[in-house]
Amino acid sequence: MAFAITAENAPFLQRAFRRAAQLAACDPQVGATVSTMAQRSAVIGNGRRRSIELVQAACAEYATRPFIMSRCDEGPYEPTSYARLWERVVRCASGALQCDLFRAGDFVGIFGFASADYVVTDLACLYGGAVSVPLRTAMPTHELCHVILQAGLRCIFCSQEQLPRLAAVLPSCPGVQSIVVIDGFAAPLTPAAVRTVLLSDLEDVGGSHSISPVLPPGGDTLVSLCYTSGSTALPKGAMLTEQVWQHTFTGAMFTSYPDLPGITFGYTPLSHIAGRNNTYRELHRGGVMYLARKSDMSTLFDDIKLARPLYFMAVPRLTEMVLQRFQAACVRCGVGEEGPGRAEILGELSGLFGERLCLI
Repeated sequence: MAFAITAENAPFLQRAFRRAAQLAACDPQVGATVSTMAQRSAVIGNGRRRSIELVQAACAEYATRPFIMSRCDEGPYEPTSYARLWERVVRCASGALQCDLFRAGDFVGIFGFASADYVVTDLACLYGGAVSVPLRTAMPTHELCHVILQAGLRCIFCSQEQLPRLAAVLPSCPGVQSIVVIDGFAAPLTPAAVRTVLLSDLEDVGGSHSISPVLPPGGDTLVSLCYTSGSTALPKGAMLTEQVWQHTFTGAMFTSYPDLPGITFGYTPLSHIAGRNNTYRELHRGGVMYLARKSDMSTLFDDIKLARPLYFMAVPRLTEMVLQRFQAACVRCGVGEEGPGRAEILGELSGLFGERLCLI
């Protein structure tokens, strides 16, 4: 994560950073996520690298480190290393280009929750020169159809969980020619006119013959199209160019706070800038990103206890969940929200985010 220090927040941030540094010195797992200025410089290179080249450099510099931590069902968190992430990105992009699922310049949809597969496909679009179009899972059907048609999506990477919703709009979206199933193991029933493949099969194809990355010719090249929530009208696309991508997801990390550890928790959709920001800034600094197990946040606090993050990005929905827990605890204990016993309840709630938390 990157933070802007102001006169108002400087004392608080400095305390948080001191605690993070102390944890790095005494906790081996935390210490292993520290990146030095020399490592940051190795990622930056000559300062003229494109975004996908910066990703490649980061994955090479931190190759053996875990980057994405995921868990299934009740099992423990399992790592995807930086080296493995890059291998999968190359395989996915190469397979898609060889199978003509997309070409450089095509608009490609990604429909699903935050996962290792999602990150792979998002970066594969960047690698292959395609314009990624994240599709919000909360979109109503008519908005989903609108975005697919307006963006002219030819290929959509879709999670197993969201496939029924996507299949329902396909008859109204004749331009969609192929679907790649992510976060799943079985090809679904889709219209015969739509080609459906599994991400694992696509990576197998790409593994047989790697294709070099398609580099954007300039900073004004469009690399992603992010649609708004559509709260007042139909969603509108916000354009992310190569230059904006670098500034938003990578730039600040190269000059901000070297020698600090990085363990962050991700539970927000990667269809939002905040979720992508949280993930890719951690990638470029050699940190670790733990991901929530379920999109409905039903396992969120159990996941956090296992992850024990140093930094946590709060959104209104999360703070509302904490408030509800606080109010329920007050009722259960017969304590007023402003009365005696409040401090004890607040102390218990602080444990929801793990004992290593430095900044929220």
